[in-house]
Amino acid sequence: MKGLKKLCRISAFGGILAVGIVVALLQMKLTALAEEREGLYCDNGEWHYYINGEIDYDYNGLAVDEATGKKYWFDYGVPAREKEAYNPETDAWYWFEADGSMAVDKDVFIPVNEERTAGKWVRYDCDGNMIKGEDFRYGGWYWFDLSTGEMKKGFAYIPDGTDEGKWVYYDEINGQMHHGESFICGGWYRFDDITGKMQHGEYCSEEENWYLYDEITGIMQKGEVFRKNNWYYYDEITGIMQKGEVYHHGNSYYYDTQTGIMQYGFMYRNDKWYYYNETTGVMENYNNVVVVLDPGHDSRHTGASYYGLKEHEINFKIALACKEELEKYPGVTVYLTHDTLACPFAGSSVKTDLEQRTDYAASVGASLFVSLHNNAGVYGFSGFEIYYPNSNYASEYNGIGRDVSECIAQELRNIGLNDNGICSKDSDAYDDDGTNWYPDGSRADYYNVIRNSKYHGITGIIVEHAYMDNKYDVANFLSDDEMLIEMGKADARGIAAYYGLRRN
Repeated sequence: MKGLKKLCRISAFGGILAVGIVVALLQMKLTALAEEREGLYCDNGEWHYYINGEIDYDYNGLAVDEATGKKYWFDYGVPAREKEAYNPETDAWYWFEADGSMAVDKDVFIPVNEERTAGKWVRYDCDGNMIKGEDFRYGGWYWFDLSTGEMKKGFAYIPDGTDEGKWVYYDEINGQMHHGESFICGGWYRFDDITGKMQHGEYCSEEENWYLYDEITGIMQKGEVFRKNNWYYYDEITGIMQKGEVYHHGNSYYYDTQTGIMQYGFMYRNDKWYYYNETTGVMENYNNVVVVLDPGHDSRHTGASYYGLKEHEINFKIALACKEELEKYPGVTVYLTHDTLACPFAGSSVKTDLEQRTDYAASVGASLFVSLHNNAGVYGFSGFEIYYPNSNYASEYNGIGRDVSECIAQELRNIGLNDNGICSKDSDAYDDDGTNWYPDGSRADYYNVIRNSKYHGITGIIVEHAYMDNKYDVANFLSDDEMLIEMGKADARGIAAYYGLRRN
């Protein structure tokens, strides 16, 4: 029994001894391991930096986990977490995540308050360095402040290698640079499709539409714009420069079809004259003058013939010159009773031919009927004479005719023709055939075209330019095509003077 107890005591001692030996060996192992540590180690989820096997609580700077390659930052032995750090050795800023590892190749929001409602977005490259300046990523360009690294949003002025730099726009949400058209804060802007540079001034699209962007703000202009001493109009919705006739603000305007510049004064288009106020450019109504020129006689009713000259041919040349000159004046429409030498009314008699000429004038709404002739048969006479309506019946045509005749006479005098006067002439016959008396019983006008014009409500006159049987007139005027043209131009100037027409 005693032997058994002794044996048990020996066994218990041996067990205790064995445990002691194990503990001692473990302590020796741990001491050896601690003596081997150098650099970064994680103990129970906490990172420490070791020097000579001991934790360095004064360590400042970077440390690299050899196993993962991740980097960590220590401030007096404490690892940085959710914190910026500046490394003077690399002259760069870094961000360290909640687990202490350095942020690399990513965007990070750095709050400035506990609620994380304010702060800045920054970006770190593949080495963890904070990016500053321009950076291309995610299919677009970004800009980061050169000092703080904060991602720029909204409008920004940045260098572009030129003296002037460029204005650009970075999206308010993701910070990416805008290109093309953008609607920002209630206005349209355009940014270059490649560089993102804000457009200022004129811009022509691929569709050849012109736009205008403010020289300072870059905002697309709409409506009326005054620039370079001219008015332009840009569509109120699309901003496209308008050309041609445009209606806006209750009025019609006209803008040049090439330049878009607002037009003023008279314009001839679509076979019609238009007038735009000289100050405002607003299209205004005006009384367009319709003049019918009647080349006296024709190849059927030839008129006088002297010295190899035929009156109907001379009259026709004068009429063509008059029409060409008169059409240079805005506000007048000119017609010819016939535009060839042939009789315009085949088979007509002299009387019906003359009546049909004034009928034609009435059909086109003529204000004035001018029959162009040359004279003969009065011995020794040279020069012009003009006949206008008498004061009987519709007396208003007497005053108009007289004044028009005087304006033409002045121009004919200016080119050297002798002046035989202007006058009206009454019918001198007594036959009651409707050609000698007006409906009110007063004497009718002698000349058919003047009388019938009055019946149609038109002022009719006859211009006898020169005498075909006078050698002086023939030599100096009638045999010279240039002088025939000058006579036609003189007639046109006289008509224009009476109606107050002005050449543009």
